Amino acid sequence: MCVINPKQSVGAILLALAVLLTTACEGTQTSLGVTPKTVSVKAEGEAVTVAFSATMDWTATSSADWITLSPSSGKSGDIKMTITAKENTSTSPRTATVTVSMPSIQVSDVVTVSQAAAEVIPDPTLTLSARETTVGAEGGSAQITVETNQTWSATSSAQWISVNPASGIAGKVSVVFTIEANPNLEPREGQITFTAGNLTEVFNLTQYAKKPSSVTLSSDAFTFAAEGGMNNLVVTANVAWKAASSSDWLEITPAEGIAGATATVVKASAYNGEEPRTGFITFTGSDATATLYVTQLAPVKTDEPVLELSASTLSFSEEAGSNKISVIGNVSWSAASDASWLTVTPTRGEAGNVEVTITVSANNAEADRGGKVTFSSGGLVRTLIVNQKGKVNESAPSINLSTVSLTFSAEGGTADVSVTADAAWTASSDASWLKITPAKENAGAKTVKVSAEANSSANDRSGAITFTSGSTSVRLSVSQKGRGQQSVGGITGELGDWGDGGSIDFNKNN
Repeated sequence: MCVINPKQSVGAILLALAVLLTTACEGTQTSLGVTPKTVSVKAEGEAVTVAFSATMDWTATSSADWITLSPSSGKSGDIKMTITAKENTSTSPRTATVTVSMPSIQVSDVVTVSQAAAEVIPDPTLTLSARETTVGAEGGSAQITVETNQTWSATSSAQWISVNPASGIAGKVSVVFTIEANPNLEPREGQITFTAGNLTEVFNLTQYAKKPSSVTLSSDAFTFAAEGGMNNLVVTANVAWKAASSSDWLEITPAEGIAGATATVVKASAYNGEEPRTGFITFTGSDATATLYVTQLAPVKTDEPVLELSASTLSFSEEAGSNKISVIGNVSWSAASDASWLTVTPTRGEAGNVEVTITVSANNAEADRGGKVTFSSGGLVRTLIVNQKGKVNESAPSINLSTVSLTFSAEGGTADVSVTADAAWTASSDASWLKITPAKENAGAKTVKVSAEANSSANDRSGAITFTSGSTSVRLSVSQKGRGQQSVGGITGELGDWGDGGSIDFNKNN
């Protein structure tokens, strides 16, 4: 028979209850074990997966409307949930939380979601180192600098302008374009259009006209006595020329020349015929021609009065000058001019072959003018026609630079620039920190030095050097970085030589 002690029974019961309670507590879930607890997503939006285990029904919620969850609730088990973040269009990063919980036992885990900011897209830019220039009729090669943060393209408006490269990516690049020689007697214009995104910049070109070929003679007709002789003739041309005689008794020395004024001698051999004879000399330069007509007298009979001139016309430029002709005859004669600007020396002469000087003063008017000198003896009269050009209104002279823009770093420096001009020129700077040496030169191809002092300011600065020849001016634009700013190289060159062709680059000078 078993006897139970009441005190012992109560203790046993309490002990059993404690064991049961301990066992129950040890089986209760205290965490969902969400992995990972922090996630980062891209600015353009992204989906990530987290995993957890639930022993009973669960739910998930987001603290932000830019996050969606799939699934957002479910039964017990091993769960994979997708967290999807929408695109962040803000330039600031953002953060949200996702809470996963089992409400019935008040157990939850939190996932922190961080999303990157949207990339800052700068406004599109497109700049050219120069916007216009004037080109010599000879053409040549040139370059400018294009700077943009976009892909770009370049289009020429004319077949006589070619561009290389014609497109590119964002950055700073030298674009070379080639200008063909202008075969026309009129100037012409063209453009290069640069496009980057919705931006457009235009570079304008004006090209001088081809100068027309010209060959002129100081006289258009000569007369020689039967014994022959020599007369002086000045050939003025802007091209190389050659002369050809129509007759073997008529010669010219030299028979060819270059552009400019060339003194020649026309010679006729002796003649014994009974009637005067004629010939001519043709001067040809490119597509220009001029002709000198020549008459040679037959031997003079002693019983016939004779009075002839070695030239029937004389032509002068606008400048003051003189020329000589011969008076051929067997009688005494006198000479008189009908214009105050036209004189003849001497005004009288005897029989024979007498040399006289025809002199003109400068013609300061734009209009041409004409006069005549009359030689007479009794009833014999011979007239010399004299023509003089007006003051020439030359077409604008050409100045070509090997670059139309320069960029210096803050430290300053020196760059060489080639200047090609067909007339004397001067140059002036509009900024005290910007110098040019030399500041003037004669026609031809010259190299000058452009120097910039150091820029102690934090601000960029700009200036210009203007080259002037007659009515033509060409501008060289110069910019300089401020102190502390980054620049690629000390000097960058932008434009090649227009006049003689070729191209030139300017690189760092320090």
